[in-house]
Amino acid sequence: MLASIAIMLSARGAAAQERPAATILTTQLTGVEPGEGAAFDRTLRARLDALQVVRTEGAVALDLEQIQLALGCMGETTECLSAVAAETGTPIIVVPSLAAAG
Repeated sequence: MLASIAIMLSARGAAAQERPAATILTTQLTGVEPGEGAAFDRTLRARLDALQVVRTEGAVALDLEQIQLALGCMGETTECLSAVAAETGTPIIVVPSLAAAG
């Protein structure tokens, strides 16, 4: 019984390693309270983890624009987003955004 549990846990660990890593940046907010953005960040991470399609790596306390400024590149160009991905150490970057509407 214990051996089968250990094998199942090893299989889960191997499956988790096969999923690509993703970094979730801080949600960009327009007309939305910071507390709502933080709640959205937590919900988004929980939902992505539940889907088990990516491994979410640590939290980044910056949004896309702040990282781009630090790297000296702006815009959603391939070169700039590749630099952001290299900086975060993951091939997938999730860039959430919330804006209040009417």
